[in-house]
Amino acid sequence: MSGDEESLRALNERYFHGLDLRDLDVVGRTFRPDASAEYLDGEWVMSGRAEIVEKLRTILRFRSSIHLVASASYTVHGDDASGVVFAIATLAVDEPGPAVLVRGLRYTDTYRRDAHGWAYVHRCQQVLWQYDQPGVTPSIAPGS
Repeated sequence: MSGDEESLRALNERYFHGLDLRDLDVVGRTFRPDASAEYLDGEWVMSGRAEIVEKLRTILRFRSSIHLVASASYTVHGDDASGVVFAIATLAVDEPGPAVLVRGLRYTDTYRRDAHGWAYVHRCQQVLWQYDQPGVTPSIAPGS
């Protein structure tokens, strides 16, 4: 893996880590100020870092989340790049009752590098599949 590919993977890891920590400042810094994004199969179309971050505040309604990069491929041309990232998102919800949602996601991205490093120019999220399961309260008690 080239240094550029490692840097792009690190950018994606920072994005997901920021979501899971609920640190939207970190998430915001992964996007260029003039970035655009489409999420939920085009249901959300956003323009500019501020609008993207504001819409991604939706993550706060989940009790917790874990995003894992399953696989990724990148094509680099100088200071521009494109990539396809497959990820699995596990989301814990409390309302109307405890449940866990698991989603398979594909991100089709364009990136640009500047003096601050790589950032998203455009991020397009597609939900490939999802399943929901009842949740339970985590416990280490015997027999639970």
